[in-house]
Formats: sequence, structure tokens, C-alpha cells
Amino acid sequence: MSEDKYTQWRDIVSKTAYFVAKDFPDVEVEDLFQDLMTYVLGNNHLKSPDAEHVPSGLYKRAVKFAWEYRKQSLYITSQYSYRTSDVRKILETVFNHNQWATSFLPDDAKSLSDDDRLVVNSDIKRAYDALSETYQVALFTRYALKVIPDNSKEKSRLNRAVEKLTDFINFFQFAQRHEGPGKRRVITNATANYIIQEQDGRGGH
Repeated sequence: MSEDKYTQWRDIVSKTAYFVAKDFPDVEVEDLFQDLMTYVLGNNHLKSPDAEHVPSGLYKRAVKFAWEYRKQSLYITSQYSYRTSDVRKILETVFNHNQWATSFLPDDAKSLSDDDRLVVNSDIKRAYDALSETYQVALFTRYALKVIPDNSKEKSRLNRAVEKLTDFINFFQFAQRHEGPGKRRVITNATANYIIQEQDGRGGH
């Protein structure tokens, strides 16, 4: 292992791991950092972190590692964990019940049930109802009224609101629930594997 190369690449690898892990609740930043750094140190074609192709290349590699962790999580737990990027897409229709039947549904949230879209929209709406008024206003303004934030302060507040909502679903709401909407329908390992392979084929999200 080259100590010099490790030091040279540490910052960009750390930033990439942190950025990608934020969208994968099944992934620890430290694990992703170690995987990505091992990849960098073992790749003789990666000479400088300042090369033009490096940021996008590291991002794609980190996403691939993250999907592997997510696949493992889907196998071993019955609780579905939401990605922030998917929550943003679901929020586009959550305030209009007439659109729930055709709303966005993450591939890895699909099961043999016909009510998956109802489940995910209900999860999002229930979490929204539990947020503070400040975050509710930010989300309602953007996704119900379709008003795009036009300054950095409003954008930051909206981002925090989406992240808070996602955290609530993944780490708080399920712990308080038994049966009903939000309890993930168990899919077979073969189906989960097929879903992840499809995601990998498209380069993830």
C-alpha cells in the first residue's frame, strides 16, 4: 500500500463516500470509504485525483458498492429502507391522491402485491404529518404548490425537510408499526437479485 497515494486520494474518496452514503440508508460511510479506497489503491490507472474523469468514475464505483450493500440488506431484513432520491420522486405525487395509482415506485420496492404504490405514498404522507410545521411548509410549497425554491436558504430548508422525512420513515416510523401500510412485502432472493442487476445495468440512480 502506498501511503503517499492514500494521502493524495483521501479527501476525494472521503467526499464521494459521504455523498453516496447519504442516499443509501443501508450503507455506512466508513465501509464505503474503505471499499472505494481499496479500489483506488489497487488500480494502477488512477494516477491523480485531479484528473477530469475521476469524480464521475469514483461516483459510479461508489454507487456500485452501495448497491451491493443494499442488496444484502434486502435479503436479510423485512423492513424496506427508503432512499432520499426515491423519496423526492414519490413526493411529486403524494399530495394528489388521484395520482397515487401511477406514481413513481422504486424497482426494489416492488413485490407480488398490487398495492405497493399505495404503501409507499402512505408511508411518505404519514411521515410528512409527523414533521415540524417548518418542514411541512417547505415540502408542501415545493411538491403540492409546485413552487421551486429560488434562493439558497429555501433550497437548504427543503433539502433538510426531505432528509428529515426520509430518516423518520427509515428509523422511527417502522419501529412503531405492526401490520399495514409500510410493512415491506417480502420478495424472493431471486427477485431481489434481478432488481439489483437491473439497477446495476442502468448505473444505479
